[in-house]
Amino acid sequence: MDLILILKFIAGICIVISIIPHLYKVWQSKKVRDISLLTFGILTFGVALWVVYGMLENDLP
Repeated sequence: MDLILILKFIAGICIVISIIPHLYKVWQSKKVRDISLLTFGILTFGVALWVVYGMLENDLP
């Protein structure tokens, strides 16, 4: 694997796991108000872009 591929995998993993602290906080508090809707929306959009990029490049998203 070359450096660019490794960086893509690390970036994708970071984006996907970045939502875990928010979800854990909601799970513990049982209050959905604790999630920042803007942050969650931007994160979801970023993940969707990674998936589209992967499909367009015939690469693993």
